[in-house]
Amino acid sequence: MVLTTTPEVSQLLGKRHKTIAQWAQQMVRMVRRWVPDREIQMRLY
Repeated sequence: MVLTTTPEVSQLLGKRHKTIAQWAQQMVRMVRRWVPDREIQMRLY
């Protein structure tokens, strides 16, 4: 699970807003780096 912010909150914090898809892509990359020999399965609810 990845907690995200709304575009408004991102703007208040002075950060670039990332979509849920962008966060998911970043998390998959991180997990692959940490555990390269394991298969990653994603479930969409």
